[in-house]
Amino acid sequence: MQNALCASNQNGEFQDTDGMEPAYMGALSCGDYGDLIDLMDRTGPVLEKLSCETANELLRVIAGQFLNKKFFDLALPWLQQLADLSTIYKTSQLFASVRTQKEFLSALEEAATSGYM
Repeated sequence: MQNALCASNQNGEFQDTDGMEPAYMGALSCGDYGDLIDLMDRTGPVLEKLSCETANELLRVIAGQFLNKKFFDLALPWLQQLADLSTIYKTSQLFASVRTQKEFLSALEEAATSGYM
């Protein structure tokens, strides 16, 4: 996975949506957050370039892992992008369902109120 991601990035595959979507789907499906962290770090926030389902799954992982030291600093620009996109688009365009939106907000609220400074 790591070698494929490096090769994809060197070939400029992440400059368009066609290469980014499968890379994120693969990183999310393997369950190894190390690969996902590397990919997120390499591409920066790209929520608008991902399908709604992939972006929602990524946001679920970000919210669920928010207190993980490896995710915390990396997650902040993604959350900022989500806030910026929410001023442009309706929330129904950003989330696959109202349930997904509520789950994300609930997980983020839980992380924010857990006492982490």
